[in-house]
Amino acid sequence: MKMRGYQYAVVMLTIVLCCGCAKYPFVRHAPQVMPELSMTQLLDNWWLAPGHRYLCRHSGLLEVFMRKVALEGVVKLDTTEKTARLVAMDTMGVKLFDLSVDRSGHQLNYLLPLLEEHPQLPKVVAKSIRAIFLDPNPSIQDRMVKGDRRVQLIASDRGSFDLIGMPVRVHRKRVNSADESWQVEYNQYQQQGAVWAPTGIVLKDDSGFRLTLWIQEIRELQ
Repeated sequence: MKMRGYQYAVVMLTIVLCCGCAKYPFVRHAPQVMPELSMTQLLDNWWLAPGHRYLCRHSGLLEVFMRKVALEGVVKLDTTEKTARLVAMDTMGVKLFDLSVDRSGHQLNYLLPLLEEHPQLPKVVAKSIRAIFLDPNPSIQDRMVKGDRRVQLIASDRGSFDLIGMPVRVHRKRVNSADESWQVEYNQYQQQGAVWAPTGIVLKDDSGFRLTLWIQEIRELQ
């Protein structure tokens, strides 16, 4: 019975689907006129600022070229150490992999044996988790470019960040360099306990993959 479970998971991961122009899965924020704010005020609400530890439960869809992989996951975040631990399962609860991620790389703690034929899968997910949760992040040292309805923070070595709305929120971050090109959009911010954070996240990497996360719970750890 265990092998059947493994076989089911692999079949689910290797189904090839036609990926047309999918409708964007979340309601995008409507920019509003923003008041004059200092850099500190702009970043006050950024939930991934240093000093927090979170447990984040989510469902996700990884699209790699013509493949779509449905995932369920739990991420443990440390925003001071800039580390993440992800345990991912398929929709039937079969454990697929366990990853530890930091700003410079990742460690594969567990991989479903039959997924050894797909070594790129955990690498793609680790890169996505790093981009979404760990690095880069906006800083008070960034250069500020003000608009009526949007503020952009630019760090030449780390990318750029678009902030909109009242209360102010990070809506998008981009990295475009010789080594990598991707963007993350953070959507539908909601209050979850003491945490004001996005419940819909989309990462699109120009190398050929996209990860969509539906955040179900964010809990701050002591």
